[in-house]
Amino acid sequence: MVLQKMFGVLKMMIFILREGSSGGCAIAVSTGACFAAIGSDTGGSTRNPASYCGLVGLKPTYGLASRLGLIPLVNSMDVPGILTRYVDDCVAVLNVIAGHDPRDSTTLAKPYKKIILPPANKLSIKGLKVGIPVEYYSTHLSEEVWCAWQEVAELLEDHGAEIKEISMPNTEYSIVCYSILNQCEVASNLARYDGIEFGFRANVNLSTEKLYATSRSLGFNDIVRNRILTGNYFLLNKNYETYFNQALKVRRLILNDFDKAWEEVQVLLTPTTLTTAPKYNDFKNKTNRDQCAFQDYCTQPANMAGKS
Repeated sequence: MVLQKMFGVLKMMIFILREGSSGGCAIAVSTGACFAAIGSDTGGSTRNPASYCGLVGLKPTYGLASRLGLIPLVNSMDVPGILTRYVDDCVAVLNVIAGHDPRDSTTLAKPYKKIILPPANKLSIKGLKVGIPVEYYSTHLSEEVWCAWQEVAELLEDHGAEIKEISMPNTEYSIVCYSILNQCEVASNLARYDGIEFGFRANVNLSTEKLYATSRSLGFNDIVRNRILTGNYFLLNKNYETYFNQALKVRRLILNDFDKAWEEVQVLLTPTTLTTAPKYNDFKNKTNRDQCAFQDYCTQPANMAGKS
């Protein structure tokens, strides 16, 4: 209301969104409100807004950093992500949060060796093998992002890196696979929010069943309820093999793509998002499912494979 009195009716269509569940983190870092921010990354939630804001966004390898304190969404993919303005800052934060945590059984037991970056004038990438997956040339890739991608590849090549096109054929199945596994784990994780031990509690005292139903109906919005219902559908006995188990098999194929890629190259060079930051009107006209499929295309495979 204060903004409306000062500037008149706000025109939402001119708003540029930062997307991702960690969009607030990206805004805080990019405006200088904080040195760094830690969000949660399940399919690109820290990397996407970092990309839109011109920041460094890192999804650590699964198990490298403790998830203690993170509200679980998809246990097998959730990791704490880092957002900073500079690579050096990102390394500094990673060196603090990485390492084994006895309170998180998913963290790696192997001692973490802190990263020490060499001075920029002594850093050489000569001979570095850089892979460009041809499957990331999506039909939805904007010209602006494509040009930036090619420009970076040429810059690396000019400084001695070896650029090589590789194939990761199961990339196109990642979104569908993620959608199934995501809903299944969401349904399981959110089952605890019953209004008694966890979460919102409705003012209903007729029966325990009524309290559960009302608390969950009022406490979850349409998108969350849709994920819970869909996940429970996939997990039904009659659907378990067709959906959940098949998705696990596809996930293994995606991991195999990454393992094969590391036999040929040392790093991958890909876009983070397919376009620049969208306008509010363009965003609201897409369903949550379409938004995920469109902007997480390049980031979800890494979460599926458990790789950084």
